[in-house]
Amino acid sequence: MSLNNTEDKTTKYMIMGKFKHSNRFIFEKQFINKRSADAYAELMNENKEHDGYEYFLFEQSKSYKLED
Repeated sequence: MSLNNTEDKTTKYMIMGKFKHSNRFIFEKQFINKRSADAYAELMNENKEHDGYEYFLFEQSKSYKLED
């Protein structure tokens, strides 16, 4: 059964964070739509829990799932 885009519940938007002095990303949270991911990042930026911590949006652009 194929789902159209409005029914797809794949969490393909991921918010990652990293400290400015680091080159490694830390997984924060994932979402099914960009609007929710953006809202989360905006709230976290307002919170400023850690100095020098930045948030980034990663989006799944390709699936490497092997077809049977």
